Amino acid sequence: MTKKKRIPLLGKLFIIGIAATIAYNLWARWGLDEVDDQKLLLYEMYPLSWVDQGGFRGMTAQLDHIQDLGIDYIWLAPFYPSGGVDGGYDITDYTDVDPNLGTVEDFDHFVEEANKLNIRVITDLVLNHTSDQHPWFQLSASGDPKYADYYHWSDEDLGWGTMFDGSSAFTWHAKRQQFYSHIYNTSQPDLNWDNPDVRAEFQDIIDFWTLEHGVAGFRIDSVQLIGKNFTKTILPREQLGTTAGLFKYYMHPQTFEILHELLDDRDLFTMGEIGVPIYPMFNSLVAPHGPLTAGINVMAANSIDKSLGFIDTKTSLARAERSLKHWGEHPSYIATLESHDGPRFTSRANIDGKAALDLLFGSDARIICLYQGEELGLTNPELSDNIADYDDVQTIMRYETAIAAGADPAETMTRLKAESRDNARQPLPLEECDVQRTDPNSCFNYTRILIQNWKSN
Repeated sequence: MTKKKRIPLLGKLFIIGIAATIAYNLWARWGLDEVDDQKLLLYEMYPLSWVDQGGFRGMTAQLDHIQDLGIDYIWLAPFYPSGGVDGGYDITDYTDVDPNLGTVEDFDHFVEEANKLNIRVITDLVLNHTSDQHPWFQLSASGDPKYADYYHWSDEDLGWGTMFDGSSAFTWHAKRQQFYSHIYNTSQPDLNWDNPDVRAEFQDIIDFWTLEHGVAGFRIDSVQLIGKNFTKTILPREQLGTTAGLFKYYMHPQTFEILHELLDDRDLFTMGEIGVPIYPMFNSLVAPHGPLTAGINVMAANSIDKSLGFIDTKTSLARAERSLKHWGEHPSYIATLESHDGPRFTSRANIDGKAALDLLFGSDARIICLYQGEELGLTNPELSDNIADYDDVQTIMRYETAIAAGADPAETMTRLKAESRDNARQPLPLEECDVQRTDPNSCFNYTRILIQNWKSN
């Protein structure tokens, strides 16, 4: 009898690995060909940078510049009244306009003029938290029966760390005699989405902007952090910082339920701010399987100087290019290099604007988002060496945490100066816009050519 040849263990493992890889890729890409293949170009405007340039009236005057690029959607970062702590993301009223930017009528005019140019407007929807100055929180803190459970309250600190600097995500409220959670700043208490009244409030907010004011969709802030398992972590915050509580809310099943409840059966363009390492996690949130039309993956956007979105590594343009091309294959991925949430890519990568745009459009992603001024090839401004001059609460918190841990103030400022979100939140140089539009060799006109070529392929 002929003896059967046995496959060595390493050979078996190799075969299993190949089979698993093939299965994973088939699963990860299952159904992606169902997504519309039309190319879409987005353009983010940061309204608070327009306060000294006329607010919504100044932004309306800029629409011709935006139309010249061939933009399909304008995404507006928060323009609502706020507590003024976190760049508009600490909202005090979801159904009004910051008076420094104008009125609701000024907003309506902006939307109407954009629509005339075949540009649709989407706005930022912050579901994770409000400002601590929001009437809901004020009433909740005072124990009002209707609002008592609008936020997460606890008799003890549950050990979570904030997303900004890893410090405690729980603050004692003397009036309520309880801790409230805030996975960002103390001024941004987390909403309790277990409460059906909170869900009803946001159904009304969505109706207000879409049905009454012409908004075509929303960018959902911190989308994978909304649902909470509001229990104590056993992980040590002192050693792990943000990570200590992350698994209590990162990609929580409740988040998907919330998004479906709010957004299903609405004809809207919805995009999420998502931070995930692999396709299946991304697929669960975006079309064709998830509740959102598309998403920005911040792990991909930060890949030039981070690995997996949170581990700092040596700056690498090659890694950024690989990441963009990998994620650019996903039809619901929005390729982006810049936003209001980080420094200018040109300065991060030490390249000029044209080279940065080559990298972005070279991804050949189906959806691309430009940030205001990126088409001009803007670099970081010269920020102050004094932390007192900064507006960005993330920069301030990270500075204070570093100094408390014994870091050198000058070295800390050198690092944070390059990383600060204040770099991208400066007013757009309108004179430069005018100059570049008339210069055939400008970065602006180079961008236009790139866009035309990208859309025509």
